[in-house]
Amino acid sequence: MAVLLSVATMTWSIGGLPVRAAAAVAGILVLAAGDPQLVVKVLYRVRGLLLLILGVALLGAAMSLLNGIDIVKLLRELLEIHVQSAVFLILTAMVASVCGGTTVVLLFVAAVGISAAFALGQFVGVEAAWSVRDTLARVTHEVVRYDRLRAPGLANTAIALATHLTLALAAVLVWRQRLGEAVGAPRRMDLAVVGAVAAFCLACLASGNRSPILGAALFLVIYSAVRAPRAFLVASPFVLLAVPLAGLAMESLQGTGLRAFTLGDKSTEGRETLIYYGLELLRDRPIGYGLGFDPTLYWGDYADFLLRFSNPGPVSQFELHNYALTMLNYYGIGILMFVPPVLIMMRRNATVLLAFLPYIIHIMFHNYGPLAKNDALVFVIFAIAMMPMSLRSRAAAAAPGHTRIASLPAIGMYPTLRRSEPRSTLAPRRERPQWSRRTV
Repeated sequence: MAVLLSVATMTWSIGGLPVRAAAAVAGILVLAAGDPQLVVKVLYRVRGLLLLILGVALLGAAMSLLNGIDIVKLLRELLEIHVQSAVFLILTAMVASVCGGTTVVLLFVAAVGISAAFALGQFVGVEAAWSVRDTLARVTHEVVRYDRLRAPGLANTAIALATHLTLALAAVLVWRQRLGEAVGAPRRMDLAVVGAVAAFCLACLASGNRSPILGAALFLVIYSAVRAPRAFLVASPFVLLAVPLAGLAMESLQGTGLRAFTLGDKSTEGRETLIYYGLELLRDRPIGYGLGFDPTLYWGDYADFLLRFSNPGPVSQFELHNYALTMLNYYGIGILMFVPPVLIMMRRNATVLLAFLPYIIHIMFHNYGPLAKNDALVFVIFAIAMMPMSLRSRAAAAAPGHTRIASLPAIGMYPTLRRSEPRSTLAPRRERPQWSRRTV
């Protein structure tokens, strides 16, 4: 329920309290009442990410106070960004501990899939799909930020839908990777992954989002090189020859009117101006502007600088549309001190990093991202990446003679473990070669 509320009513709040956060807190309390020790175990397991959230929150609060931001606004920003991120991280880890990571993945993908289905309906002109979105905006007193030129699904904007889609794809990719590691599956192309990427691109086309499709294309290239290196080497010359044909195809597809194939719109042309504007803002105030920073309020002080660009207009209408610049202008250069612990966490989960490539590409062209905007759902995926993938309940998994990986004949293509051959859920066991001198 908390995930579905986040997808469909992300900005809904009652008395200043986000409704989705209230649902998540309720879920935590219910699970804690059933097993109080579960809270302690989960907090210990995700302590690294919680400390990271706390550290960034303290830095953001300090920079905000130095910039004279109103205390009420500061508390609201801390609640929406940092507290919600911590709450969703804890809730996801608790549910995954009880039901298994696979259950969480399926629930998350189902919620985003419902929104994507509405987006497809809106794209083909189904009025009922638009009526549902309009009703949600009316009921939640939402400031309407979408038009009928781009399908938002159940999200409040088409860009928010793209963020949800990239996270859902990351959840599927992490899930398949962890299942393969758990059962020692051979490193080969996974048809479930290819199908997920195809469905993802279809939803992105319907919503008119380009950056996620670019991320998916880069993912497929790297994934193919890793999983099928021989076939990749054989196909590489043909792919290089097809690049000019792809350029011609893009030119012809621009006539279809689909935004995903349009490269010369105002959004694309204004990116360069926004990037240089963000760098100029950072140079003038390297300590950052604090939480709730709105770059559209400062453009008047940089009029002479902006007139050097052919299209300076976007700086008065849009935010920076770049995650890295948004973080640096929020928290200042002090945010860089959190880079080493983040790199350590990435190294510990190196096998699933590729799953986040479409999401990373997407946020580099938009204002979403971890601890930058109201994007707490990304911590759901972080928690999924840390938990074991199982459809069995914790009690069943703990029973003697059972493995931790459930059989997935209708969903997956990986074999299950034999009961006499348990393996770690972290990495497949490597067999010792016959020529090894060690005998024990």
